[in-house]
Order: sequence, then C-alpha cells, then structure tokens
Amino acid sequence: MNMASPREFSRLVSPPQDLRAQYESDLVNIFRVLWSRKLLIASVTALVALAAIAAAVLLGRTYVGEALVELKFGTDSGAIAGTPVATVDALAVVEGEAEILRSRAVARRVLEQLERQGEAKSPAAGSQSVIASPKTTDSAETIATDRKLVALQEGLTVKTDGKTYLVHVSYAAKDPVRAAMIANLFADEYLASRVEVSVDAARRTSDWLATQVAQAVTARERAAEAIRVFRQRADVIAANTANPQANEQQMRDLVSQMSAAQADQLRLEARLQRLTAAAAAGQTPSALDLQGSTDAQRLIDAEVTARQEASRLVQMIGTKHPLYIRAEKTLEAARQQLVDAVAEAIRITQADIDSMRSSQAALDKQLAALKNAALGSQMFGNHMRSLEADETTAQANLDRLREALRQAQALTQLKPIAAQLVSSAEPLALPASPRLILVGILGAMAGFGASLLLVFLLHLRDTGFSTSAEAARDLGIACAGMLPRRTKADQPQPRPIYLNAMKALAITSGLAEPRDGCVVVVVTSARPSEGKTDLVRGLATALGALQRRVLIVENAGRREAGRQDGAAGQQEPERIAGSAVSLYHRTSDDLSAIVGCRDRLQPWIDKVGSHFDVMIVEAPAILSDPEALLIARSANLVLFAVQWRSTPRQAAASAFQQLTPAPGQSAMVVLTDVDLAAHRHLGKRDQLYFAGRYAARNSAPA
Repeated sequence: MNMASPREFSRLVSPPQDLRAQYESDLVNIFRVLWSRKLLIASVTALVALAAIAAAVLLGRTYVGEALVELKFGTDSGAIAGTPVATVDALAVVEGEAEILRSRAVARRVLEQLERQGEAKSPAAGSQSVIASPKTTDSAETIATDRKLVALQEGLTVKTDGKTYLVHVSYAAKDPVRAAMIANLFADEYLASRVEVSVDAARRTSDWLATQVAQAVTARERAAEAIRVFRQRADVIAANTANPQANEQQMRDLVSQMSAAQADQLRLEARLQRLTAAAAAGQTPSALDLQGSTDAQRLIDAEVTARQEASRLVQMIGTKHPLYIRAEKTLEAARQQLVDAVAEAIRITQADIDSMRSSQAALDKQLAALKNAALGSQMFGNHMRSLEADETTAQANLDRLREALRQAQALTQLKPIAAQLVSSAEPLALPASPRLILVGILGAMAGFGASLLLVFLLHLRDTGFSTSAEAARDLGIACAGMLPRRTKADQPQPRPIYLNAMKALAITSGLAEPRDGCVVVVVTSARPSEGKTDLVRGLATALGALQRRVLIVENAGRREAGRQDGAAGQQEPERIAGSAVSLYHRTSDDLSAIVGCRDRLQPWIDKVGSHFDVMIVEAPAILSDPEALLIARSANLVLFAVQWRSTPRQAAASAFQQLTPAPGQSAMVVLTDVDLAAHRHLGKRDQLYFAGRYAARNSAPA
C-alpha cells in the first residue's frame, strides 16, 4: 500500500520548458524583417526629419522673455505683533500663486495696460487693434476681447520652483522686445493685484474705524464742555451726603461697565463689519472672526486643503479627470460649510451686539438714576467727579479706537505673501525656437517610429509563405523545393539557379529514382494562377535530363476548347524534339470525359503510362474545381503548388485539408514564383538562399 502523502505527488512537476531558443529565434526574425526593410525605414526617417525641419523653418522664429518672481514665507512680512500666524504648505501656496498669475483677471489687466501704452495689438497677429469699432455691439466687443485674452494667454508660460519658491514668468512672441515687455507686465500686474486684494479688507475696516474715532473725539469734547460749564455754574463744591462712598463706588462700577460694554460693542461691530465684507466678497475670514463657531479653524483648514488639492490636480491631470471633478466638489462643499459658518458667526455677532446694546441701555438708565440721585443727595463735588469720569471714559474709548485704527492702517500695508520681482525680462536676440537640431532629432525619432509602424503593417499584409519551413510547419507536410520566378532572362534558356531548383525538386520528390511501372504525379494548387504549368514543364525537363521518360498532361479536367491541331479522338501524345519528354494535349472532349471519371481515368493511365517512367498531370485548383480531388486520388505523388508570399495561408490550409491521401500516396508542397531579389532582402536562410549563394561562388572565375 502506498503511504505517500498527496503533497509528495504535488512536488512531482515537470521541469520548466526552456523558451530561450524560441525567444532568440523570434528576436532574430524581427531584426531580419527590419533589415529587409532598411531602405524603407531610412527613407521614411529622413523624409519625416526633413519635413519637420522645413516646417520649423517656415513657422518662423519665436523669442522668449522671462521674468522671475520670488515668494517669501518668513516672519518679517509686516505682521502685527501678537497676531497669530497660520501654518500653510509653502509648495501648495506657490502653485496657487502660479495659478493666479495664469488667471484671466491678470491677463485682462495686462491687456488694459497694453491699450494704455498704445500696444493694443493681438499677440497672435501683431497688427490688428483690440479696440473695437464704435459701431460694434456689446456682444461682438466681448467676443473680440475674449479672443484677444485667449491669444495673449497662449504665449504665457508660468513655471514654479518649489525649492527656491521662484516663479518663472515667460512669454513667447515674434518680437524679442515685445516678449520681454509683456512678461514684465504680467509680473507687475500680478504683484499689484495681490497687493490690492490683501489690503482691500483692511482698508474697509480702517475707514469704519476712522468714523468711530471721529465720533469718539466728539464725545470727549462734549464731556470736556460739560465740565467747563459746570465749573462756571458752581463756585463751591458741596459736602457729601450720607454714605457717599457707596454711591461713588457704584457710579464708578457703572461707568467701568459702560466703558467695557462700549468697547465690546465696538469690537463686535468691527467683527460684524469684517464678516459681512468677507461674505459679500466671497473671501475667507480669519479664525479670530469666527470665534462663535466651534470648528472655525477646521473649516478654514479644510477649505485651504481642498483648494490646494484642486490646484495640484489641475496641474497634473487637467480639468476633465474624475479626480479633479471630485476635488472640485469637495472644495465646493468646504466653501459651503465655511459660508454657513460665516453666516452663523454673523448671526451670533448680531445677537451679541443687540444684547450689548440692551445692556448699555440698562446701564444708561442705572447711571442716569444714580446721577439724579447724586444730584439730589450729593453735592456738586460728586457731580463734578462724575463728569470727570465721563471725560476719562471718553478719552479711554478714543485711545482704544485710535490704536485699532493704527493697526488697521498697518494691515493695509501688510502682504500676506511677500512677493517681489527678482529679475525683470530682457530682450534676447537669440530665438528660443525653432532649434533645428532638436527638431531634426525629434523628427527622425518620429519618422523612425512611423517607419516601424509601416513595416509592421506591411508585415501584417504579408499573409503568404516566405520560407519552406513556414509552409511545412503550417501545412504539416514536407516542402519539396522552392522555384525561382521565370523572367525574360530565362528565355530561351533558363538560368542555372532555376534548372538547379528543378533538378533538386525532382530528386527530393523521389522521381529521379528508377521504379517499376509508371509513377503518376498530380500537380494542383489552392487557387488558379499558382504557376502549375511552369512547374509541370520544368519538372518534366529536369526528369528528362536525368534520362527519365516523362509524359505530361496539361490542363487536365478543363472543359474549354483546347488545341485543334489533331483529329478528334487523338490518343497519341506529342514528342518534344530532342527530349525524353512527351506532351499530351487535350484535342477533343474525350480526354475531359476520361479525366472527369475515375473508372475511365485509371485504365487510361495504366494504358498510356505503360510507355513512360513518370506521368505528370496538371490538375485544376482545388478551391475553384473540386474535380482536382478526384484526379489527385489516382496519383502516387501530389505536388501542392503555393505561390511564394502570395497565396494566403488560410486558403492553402483549407485546400490542403480536402486532400485525403490514399494508402501508399504521398503529398509535398512546392513554393513557386519566388522573387529572388525580394527573397535576398528578406534574409531568409533557406535552401534557395544557400543554393543561389554557393552557385554564384562556383560560377565566379578562379
């Protein structure tokens, strides 16, 4: 009993097959195909390279002006002391600034500057004014302006350097001076636009605080005037009434509460103003203004992260990629949450202001009541001190407002991202394009690729057999030989290579050996015009040279009218002068009837072939006339003629499958009509290649 485990049997696997020889053969065949098409590859490569160079010369020269803008992320950018600084990704900010520089808004500013400077010409044409005619409609003017903007942006190239935080602003134009000027305009307008955007909100806050300062100055002057009037009316300060310290302390507390409430109200009103302005302008407020929201910093960070991701994706994969569309949706959601948070902060701030105003009204009532009580119960001294306290409060409020105004004015000079023009563009006389050497190299590479594709397509069209090995492998039979194509040089005497190929075919097929009786050979093909007649006559001639008596029957089985040089029912073949070859012509319909009937064909072959060693019968094509199959059954040897690189492999295989060899019958394939020049260029190392090579050496003089 076998006690081995199944795991032991699983280890008994066959050794891996070594495919190295097959891969090497495929690689060699690929190189041979390419080498056979070397002239085509070289011609296409040279033609495409020359065409690319000619196109580059005809397109004209292009000059590039380049300006450098540097972004700084240090702490010396003018930030106010005590103001928290948010941590951001510098590389993402640089990419975002580059997108702003490429934006249509900056291009529109540049276009306006060009119009002011008298350079209002289309960057593409260089001669048409961008200022539309007064008769042009608004829509036509808008379309014309948009076209000029698109043409202006086509020459702009913005590149970033994450290591040095440099932004390269390049512009391409036909004129070097114009290229440098427009590059500098883009850099200058970008810097100006960033300054305007950064100080816009601070300027609005500064204007509002200036109004509040003016009101505080008026309140302080009013308090000082009240003290002056009271001093004029009262010459003597009366003594304090009972418990004056408590009333005085209470009034001081109320005044302090009033001052704190006013300061808080001013702070809340300023915050409300900033939030409202940010919501109207679609800008992101600061985290300090969103203190009423529980996750304000998270929402701001989410919006910044989503905007950075969208900027990164549009640079990498474009605006139509699903990832970019998803990033846009995420950015819209983050912005919507931030807008909702701003709205909630505005609502909370407004509620706080209303509450603060109610508190101030209550404090005003209490303070008025205390003042009335003080007027009634205290002497004019306490009233004097109350007036002085009012003046002190007004002065403190004025000082706080002035400090806030100073900070707002400082913010108007603050740049969130410090940027400066490091190097302005200068006109360069050396054109940036075209670079003829580079264009030629790229054109040659493109031509080489196109030539490889052309060779591949031509190779796909080559559906015929190129070598005897291919025919033998696909058809499953031996290849008896390859016959060169008959040319004018073969008349009247064939070339030695043709005669040698025929002789090799006669010997390979075994027809040159002496046998008992007549050997019947049927020559057929898959389709008509495969060179069967030349094959029959050449093979008969080669056998005749080998002292074999040969009878050939041409066009066997055909119904059309043949030669009429003999009497009807002629039974004797013609003798070819000076040769052991006899030619049987169909001179009547009797031979067609014999060939088309197997009962008559075999006795006829036995009778006529008794006087010959070999009988070669030319049968029709199998796919066009099925009687070829009937004729082939009476043969000892079937030669299947296939035209070299012409007969489709599938057609040859389909026709050959219909040949069912009888017992004792053999079949061989013969490649006919081989073009020696094309065969030599293919580099196929087969029998015809070596035969022609060594025959040429033997024929050369010693």
